[in-house]
Amino acid sequence: MPLGTRYLSRPPGPPRQAGAPAQPTPDRARPINHIGLQAACRLAACVLMCALLLLALPPVMVAQPARCAAPQAGGQLQHCSFVNADLTGVDLSGADLRGADFQGADLTSADLSGVLADDANFSQAHLPSADLTGRFSRARFQGANLDGAEARGGLFDQADFSGANLARTNFSKANLVQARLIGVQAAAAIFRQANLSGALARDADFRGADFSRAYLVNAQLHRAGLQDALLLQANLAQAYLDQARLDGANLQGAYLFETSLIEAQAPRIALDGAVLLRPLLLDAVLEGATMAPEWLNRGLRGGRYAAERLAEAVGEGFRALGGADLRFASLAGMTVTGGDFAYAGLNGANLRGVVLDDCSVRPELR
Repeated sequence: MPLGTRYLSRPPGPPRQAGAPAQPTPDRARPINHIGLQAACRLAACVLMCALLLLALPPVMVAQPARCAAPQAGGQLQHCSFVNADLTGVDLSGADLRGADFQGADLTSADLSGVLADDANFSQAHLPSADLTGRFSRARFQGANLDGAEARGGLFDQADFSGANLARTNFSKANLVQARLIGVQAAAAIFRQANLSGALARDADFRGADFSRAYLVNAQLHRAGLQDALLLQANLAQAYLDQARLDGANLQGAYLFETSLIEAQAPRIALDGAVLLRPLLLDAVLEGATMAPEWLNRGLRGGRYAAERLAEAVGEGFRALGGADLRFASLAGMTVTGGDFAYAGLNGANLRGVVLDDCSVRPELR
């Protein structure tokens, strides 16, 4: 038998002598059916070739509904695609734009007042001087240009403006709850009485922006640029401004309850009438702050805030500590008579052996 011979059926057994009874053939594994295997391989190759041909074909253009052909005011334009379209000055007021795609479109001076544009895509779109006084919940504006747009009273909850140009845009009384404003360029933008609670605005540029009476509770403004910004009577309760730049910012009448300003650069800020209750000021630059509470000035060392420096002042007889930041400071062994610790931040402070005689202590804000 030649070497390498394959059988398609059971191989023959040894020859037997004439008249000898038949010997049972030992059971062996069935040989590979090469004909069936070759057929299966050819079928798989055909399927792979068809898939590659389909990938090489140009994409099939899906026809849009006829209603998308002529965008107009009050139109039903849900899920229509206007990618890179020239819609300069178009009037879409009152239109239904839910899920529509305007990526890269030119909407300069367009009228989108009263639109319903939930989940619409305006990424990289051009919207300077556009009227955006409509509803844009969860809409995407990443990298879009909204320079000078009018968005007064608009609804932008959970909208994403990351990397967008919002310079001089008017968001007065707008709803920007949990909006993403990461890295936006928003110099001189207007956010008067806007609701930005829970907004993510780290690394944003808000130089000269107006946040007067804005609601910024729990907003995240890490490393944001707020130089010369107006924060008159703004609510910054539990907001995060760590490493933010607030040089010359105006916080007159602002409310700072447990506001985090760790390592913030805030020289020459105006604090006239501001309410500071347990702010986190670790290593913040606050030199030259006007009308700051006395405990804040007593806690400065080289222009930076240090709770340990304030603790030294307490040891020297200073007692006006209402709302002060004494976190991680050591008051161990001190006897403090007549001190005002109302709403002071004492988390992590060393109070071992401290005697508080006739002191006001209310650890929680009611």
